[in-house]
Amino acid sequence: MQSASTAGPRRIRASQADEPLRGSLLFAPARDEELAQHAILRGVPRGTIETFLLRCPVIELEPGHHLIRKGDVRGELYLVLTGRLGVVLGGETIAVIPAGQTVGELAVLDAQPATADVQAELSSRVLALDEATFWRMVAESHEIAVNMLRLFAARIRRSNEHVSTAQEKRRSMEELSRTDPLTGLSNRRWLDETLPRLCARAERDHHALSVLAIDVDHFKRVNDTWGHATGDRVLVALGELLKRVVRPTDVPVRVGGEEMIIVLPATAIEGARVVAERIRCLTRELEIDSVEGQRLPPLGVSIGVASLVAGENAATLVHRADQRLYDAKRNGRDRVEG
Repeated sequence: MQSASTAGPRRIRASQADEPLRGSLLFAPARDEELAQHAILRGVPRGTIETFLLRCPVIELEPGHHLIRKGDVRGELYLVLTGRLGVVLGGETIAVIPAGQTVGELAVLDAQPATADVQAELSSRVLALDEATFWRMVAESHEIAVNMLRLFAARIRRSNEHVSTAQEKRRSMEELSRTDPLTGLSNRRWLDETLPRLCARAERDHHALSVLAIDVDHFKRVNDTWGHATGDRVLVALGELLKRVVRPTDVPVRVGGEEMIIVLPATAIEGARVVAERIRCLTRELEIDSVEGQRLPPLGVSIGVASLVAGENAATLVHRADQRLYDAKRNGRDRVEG
């Protein structure tokens, strides 16, 4: 193949009309060593496509210069010869195109506007194949068609992995938004969003559903005597206890401060009272040390119990459990009411 040095390259600065490129066009063939590494040309006899490659300009880009802007309709396939390009969407680089890879494949297939910006991350040289030249090369070389399919398969796989990762991140963020950071229990947002659906389903299917409202007795005294850091230890210990005691289908929730709710699907009032009494007794057995290492006195909790009745909604169910909790406080604390 004729080298760039003997071809008498003609360099043209991009005009205003070519501003989206913001680079230089070098009308000279790409160097052999640049093409040899290219995935789309793997296994392709050079003589088969040499005449086509001689017609293709090389675009030189400096870091930050654009090859493609979102919305462009170019109908060109670009072979990255040297350097590295970044695919940018919403100000975030979502993919990196190194030397030996291609960009713009979809443009030569459907001629639709570009969906993202493509710009140089490093000083880069890019060979531009227009749509007509690309299809003539495909017609001349079966290997190019096969390589193109392989590139598409790899690109789709990476795209699927990116989507899967993004979905996992979104699920993780959604889970975090419904989780109390101190205790690891569900939070009030979870309760407000989910309990109404659970109540509606229980009434529709004629299933029982109960709620426990739990409050740590004399929690202000704990904070005032041993400090808020020790108070946090109390809440964490209670949260761990609730997670151990309940079934996998039950959901303990920290609704604020020292108050917690436990949602007990498929549990009637009698079963809910049993769970509440067990929690009360086990709470007395918790061994919790202050930040300074002092053992705290036995911890007490007051618990209100309520079960869903026909025609009731989530708000009134929780309100009734809260009322029973207040009854437990008035009747001496460290007891179950409901």
